[in-house]
Formats: sequence, C-alpha cells, structure tokens
Amino acid sequence: MTSIVICGLGLAASSLLLLLLSHHQLSQPIVGLSPIFWLVGVGMTAGAIYLKLCRDILRQDDKEQGISRALIWLLLVGLAMRLLMLPSTPMLENDYFRYLWDGAVTAAGQNPFAHAPGSTLEGNAPTGLQELARESGGLLDRITYPVLRSIYPPVAQASFLLANWLEPWSLMAWRAVILAFDLVSLGLLVAILRQLGRPLIWSALYWCNPLLVKEFFNSAHMDAVLVPFLLATLLLALKSRTTWASVTLALAAGCKVWPVLLLPSLMRPLAAHWRQALAPLLIFGTIASLLAAPVLWAGFSQDSGFVAYSQSWQRNDALFGFIAWLTARLLDALSLTSLDAGRIARFVVALVIVGVAVGINRNDIEEPAETARRFLFVAALLFLLSPTQYPWYYSWLLPFLVIQPSMPLLLMTALLPLYYLRFAFEDFDFAATAERVFAWIQFGPVLGMLAWQWLVAGKVGGALNPIPARQRIPET
Repeated sequence: MTSIVICGLGLAASSLLLLLLSHHQLSQPIVGLSPIFWLVGVGMTAGAIYLKLCRDILRQDDKEQGISRALIWLLLVGLAMRLLMLPSTPMLENDYFRYLWDGAVTAAGQNPFAHAPGSTLEGNAPTGLQELARESGGLLDRITYPVLRSIYPPVAQASFLLANWLEPWSLMAWRAVILAFDLVSLGLLVAILRQLGRPLIWSALYWCNPLLVKEFFNSAHMDAVLVPFLLATLLLALKSRTTWASVTLALAAGCKVWPVLLLPSLMRPLAAHWRQALAPLLIFGTIASLLAAPVLWAGFSQDSGFVAYSQSWQRNDALFGFIAWLTARLLDALSLTSLDAGRIARFVVALVIVGVAVGINRNDIEEPAETARRFLFVAALLFLLSPTQYPWYYSWLLPFLVIQPSMPLLLMTALLPLYYLRFAFEDFDFAATAERVFAWIQFGPVLGMLAWQWLVAGKVGGALNPIPARQRIPET
C-alpha cells in the first residue's frame, strides 16, 4: 500500500507540473532547455512511475488487506490528474479547433463532411458557414489542414455537437464531454473486471495512465469518445449478448473506422450457428451504412480527409516506415520505379491486418477472457503497423490491457512522450532523420520484448500469466 500511495502522489505531481508547463511559452527556455524537453521529461518520468504502479497492482490479490483503500486512493488520484488538466493550455496539439468547428457546423444544420474550412475562409461555402466563421472569433484560421474536409465519423460528430450544445466554441465544454465519456469507460471497466473475476484495482491501469490523461485532457483528443463503445462491446460479448454488442461495435466504428476489424472476433461464438449470426450482422451493417451515409453523400474527392489520411498520412511510424523502405528497394530492384512504394506498403499492411483479424478466429473462444485477448491483439497489431502512430492512438489498446496486461505494451506509456521531440527539431535539416530515430526508440524496445516473448513462450502476451477467469454467466 505504501508504494501505491507514493506512486499515486508522483502521478498527481506530474499532472501538476504539466499544468504549470502548459502555461509557459514554448519560445522561452526553462533553465536553458526548451519547454518541449521538459514536457517529454515529465511524460517519461510519469510513465516510469506508472510502470512501477502497474507492477504493484498486478501483484495484488483481491484477498490482500488494504485492497479497497488502495483502489479508492487510485481512483482519487486519477480523478485529480484529470481535474488538474481541465484548466491547462493544450501543448503542441490543436485538433480540438476542428472538433469545435465541426460541432458548430452540425448545430447549424450543415453536413460537416461537405465543405473544407479553407473553402469557407475563401468564401466558397454556404452563407451560413461564412456567418459561423465570423462568430468563431478567428477559430477557423487555427484549424490545421484547412483544405481537407472533416475525417471524424458521425458518432464523433455527435460528441462535438454535444459540446457545442453545452457552450459553443468552448474547449472547457469539450473537456467536460471527454470527462463524461471517460467516467463511463471507468464504470464499464469495473463491470468487465467483475464479470471476469479480475481484481477491481486493475481498473487503475487505465484510470491512472499519465499518457492517456495528457492526451485526453490536455490535448483534448476525441479518442476518449471511442473507448466506452469498445468496452460496451466487450462487456456485452462477455454476457453473450451479441446482438446488442453489434450495435455498440457499429457505434464504435462511427467514432473511428477501425473497430470494424473486431467484428470477426465478436461473431466467432456464433460461427456454428449461422442463423443466429444473421440478426447481429444485419444490425451492424444497417447502422454502419446509416452512419456512413453523410460521408458518402459528401463524396471522396482529393479534399476528403478520409482520402488524404488513407493515401498519404505518415507520422511517428517505425515498422511501417521499414516496410515502405523495403518495398521501395524491391521496386528499384525490379525496375518498377513508376509504382508508388508507399501506397503498395499501405495495401500490404492492410491485407496483413485484415488477414490477422480474421485468421485469429480459426479456433473457438473457449473462455470469456479470450475475446478480450483477441480484441487486444487486433488493436495492438493495428497500432504497431499503422503509418500513423500518434501517442493518443495508444488509447485504442489500453482498455484491453486492463483485462490482459502486457508489460511490453504498457511500456509504451513511458516511451511515447518521445514523439513530442519532433517539435524541437522540426526547423532543422535533419528533422526527418531525427523523427525516424525517435520512432524506433519508442517502438524498438516494445517490438524486441514482444518478439522475445513470442520466441520463448510461443505467444505474444503479458509479462504476467493471465489470471483464470470465471465461467461465462448464461444470459437470462
């Protein structure tokens, strides 16, 4: 308990330091160092404290004295970390400007996928959008990639609309929405742990993660909206309520498209009863189609955010960068230099991810926790192979790490803050090389540990053996 208390104090202190740092101008050094280096240092230190906390938590047992007090303490610590971030200034990230704009566009009855912010600035958009631009107080000028139409699917747009309803153009209102979704995620995690017979204190692996707190509550990234839908899908799957799980999974895909990859794992228990699978598949397809309608209606021209992201977005990648480089060398050797190595690499990686998402379901799901493991495997593979490995994308797999802890994957909490060093070197000639080096420092140790586990144990899993789950409770 003493170690857990100290770790909790350290994590709360890290949030306080980030709060103070967020109000410091990036152009003014602190003790001779750029604030970016301090941001990275605080993030990595908090990550190291978090890893120590993970070790302490995973060694606990429900029957150990003081477990309830430890859980209450960590819940308070996680809440304090979030509350400290609410008045902070976002550091090095400004995606939330797009969220606030999209929310206002939707509230005005316009399709947020139909017009790029840049076209509004140029006066090539409906009059209502031009009036919104004037009301925004210059917010439209601060949106990155203004030539692209929105990439955020309809369920995400609904959350932006909710923030606009609370208070238009307000970062604090958006953070309040994030906090509400995050509290729901915590409640769902507790329910899942109880369903599987896991110690409830494992929920702190999510709730006290400093990287997640920074990305959700300082940078205000919308991935917080996705998490409760993923967890609701898992909980319903554990309760054998596949039909309702297909609904929440479709809503998850309405936040980010990738959760559709979890559909094979969700449907695997019904593989031998195909008639029972028809209703969930039909419901999933119907909801997904309805959610895709406004995107399809707007079209997929070159100013579509979906097109730009799928064809050319690449940032902070390690494995994908190597695959793209290897593809380019192979094309050179075959004298096929007219082909786009990057797009071919994307196609190959997409095939691998889809193939694995389907292939891991060859065997039956024999015990409830296996569903969580398959969800984790798909999310982790997607993240590690993606051309874009932003730190906030780590939130895609973190909820599943609560159920199936893996120390190599948890290690990324301490390494991913290195991503922000790219901003310290972006004006130098060697910026691209430095970013590639930083990417491998972040992911090299993780990939090495996972490879070692696979060689030694024959599987990619946690540093600790999973605790046996109790048997599935039949649905009534």
